[in-house]
Amino acid sequence: MDMGVLLYNLFRNGMEACMEIPPDRERRLELVLMERKDETELEILNSIGRSVFLENPDLKSGKKTESITDLEWTVSAA
Repeated sequence: MDMGVLLYNLFRNGMEACMEIPPDRERRLELVLMERKDETELEILNSIGRSVFLENPDLKSGKKTESITDLEWTVSAA
């Protein structure tokens, strides 16, 4: 999988989670990127309105499947 597609998907999921939070509550989407020796660590943190693990412990997506090609085009065109 292309790194751009992966980042796009992570940010998109984070934005969708933030948009579920009422406007009067804090919405947060944070990217943490660290380099240690020969490794790069990426962490994306976002606010949530409800626990995904309690509602969906198997973490099965309920989203319509998208084509990876479409996502790659979206990322490269941005």
